[in-house]
Amino acid sequence: MSSTLASVLSGSFMQACRSALPQVELTLIAEDSATLRERVVAQTLDLAILFDEEAGATLLRRPLFRQRLYLIDRKGTSRRRTKSLSLAQVGLLPLVLPAVPNQTRTLLDRAFEVAGVVPTVVAQANLLHGMLSAVHAGVGATVLPLGELSHLPGGAETTAIAIEPPIYQTAQIVSSPALSLSRAGEAVQALLMRFIERYHDEGAPPGMARIEKE
Repeated sequence: MSSTLASVLSGSFMQACRSALPQVELTLIAEDSATLRERVVAQTLDLAILFDEEAGATLLRRPLFRQRLYLIDRKGTSRRRTKSLSLAQVGLLPLVLPAVPNQTRTLLDRAFEVAGVVPTVVAQANLLHGMLSAVHAGVGATVLPLGELSHLPGGAETTAIAIEPPIYQTAQIVSSPALSLSRAGEAVQALLMRFIERYHDEGAPPGMARIEKE
């Protein structure tokens, strides 16, 4: 599971798996999305849950939900009461962004390019805690698919500001078409789909949007 998604979903999903599938021993790994994707392709990981916008037949993808991107900054800044920022305004700020290769970074770079904005990137990190640590230290702000951070250590000292126009990422389950899932793997995958539906229904966090079934 990507480090950003793990920060929100891992504990409650592990509890759901323990209750619904007591015979399944779940091993959850939190890593950056690029590493998870490589492990699925190499068939050293059965399933990965990550933000992924790529198309193609390399991996099987099952969309879970869409999540809006937010600027994450310290509450002590002059922007603490700002409800939204344009990409041009975001680009003027010192930014700590995900290190390439990263789906959020690719999406952001593309959006900046289309808007004709050259962002002020002062540092990069490949995992969530690295970016947030830099934000807390005052290095700069970051951009994440998280609209609320109170569940994280130090989250109460940060603020999430919407970016306009909205930019969304898609959270997906990915697996290898060359590897047949075990019965346990199929059960975990089915449980995760139901878990996300319930998670959304019981109070979706800011910026989370359901993917309507066709």
